[in-house]
Amino acid sequence: MSKRFGKIWKKGVMVDLTNKDNELDLHGIRHSEVDRVVENFVLLGKTPMTIITGRSNKMTELVTSVLNRHQFKYDIPVFNVGMVKIYGCL
Repeated sequence: MSKRFGKIWKKGVMVDLTNKDNELDLHGIRHSEVDRVVENFVLLGKTPMTIITGRSNKMTELVTSVLNRHQFKYDIPVFNVGMVKIYGCL
């Protein structure tokens, strides 16, 4: 486990220690790991929460797929398309 700029690597996944409790930053997460990481985050966390996807359309699709599967209410702000705000379940 190495620390660098407030981030640590745990079992091959970068965890940002500077983030707020209800925020997940997916920078550095592989597309193949997104489903598991996002599902754990939204099912174990408290709303409202934020997921930082970056400007990747593929990453946003993967995140919204998990949110739709679990019927979460969410929004992608027009002013920042690199994030998804989650408000709760339908």
